[in-house]
Amino acid sequence: MRTAPWFARVGLAAAASFAVLGGQAAEVEFAAFDKEGKPLPNVIVSAMPTTGAPPASGAKTEVVGQKGWEFTPYVTAVRVGSKVQFPNLDRTTHHVKSFSPAKEFEFFLAADKGASPVIEFDKAGAVVVYCTLHDWMRAYVYIVDTPWFAKAAETGMGKLTDLPNGTYKLTAWHPDLGSFGTPLTQTVTLKDGAAKVKFDFALVPRKPRMPKVLPQA
Repeated sequence: MRTAPWFARVGLAAAASFAVLGGQAAEVEFAAFDKEGKPLPNVIVSAMPTTGAPPASGAKTEVVGQKGWEFTPYVTAVRVGSKVQFPNLDRTTHHVKSFSPAKEFEFFLAADKGASPVIEFDKAGAVVVYCTLHDWMRAYVYIVDTPWFAKAAETGMGKLTDLPNGTYKLTAWHPDLGSFGTPLTQTVTLKDGAAKVKFDFALVPRKPRMPKVLPQA
C-alpha cells in the first residue's frame, strides 16, 4: 500500500504547536497549501526564538532584476540590514517604487541600465515593489529579523536548517497578504531533531496580471 506524504498525515491546524520528531540536525521542514488544498509556492517561513535574541549575522545583498517587463524573482526574502539592487535589463525605462511602511523608495531606471540604486531594508515587514509605468509589474521583498528563513518551492515545501535547540515562533507569509495581511504563526520546539509542520492558508493565489501584448523589445 502506498504511504501518503507526511504533510497529508499531519492533520493539524496552522495555529497548533508541534514537537520535535527526532534525528540529529535541528531543522524545520514545512509545507504550505492554499484553501483548495493545493501546494502554495512563494511562502516565506521564518523562525524566531521565543527567548533570547537570534544571531546578528545574515545581512546580504540580493538582486531583483527587471527583464521582459517582469520583476525577477517575484518574491525575495532578506534579513534586516540587507540590501537589494534592482537592475533594468529591458530596453525601456522603468519607474520602480514602493509605498510600503517597511520601506518607501522610488527611482527611474533608463533602458538597459544594469546598475541601480542599492536599497537597504532596515525594518522587518513586507514591501510591495511596483513599476508605475507598467502597472502589471510587481515584486515582493519580505524582511525578517532572524537568520532562519526559507521560501517554499513550487511544491509548497521548504526547510529551515541549522537551528539551535529551543522553542521558536514560526511565521508564514504569502505575497497575497501584502504589507498589511496577517501571517500564519505556530510554535515548534526543537531538541536535536527535525520538526515537520503544515500551513493552511485561507486564500487562492492571484494570477499575475499581464497585458495581452507586451511592449516591443
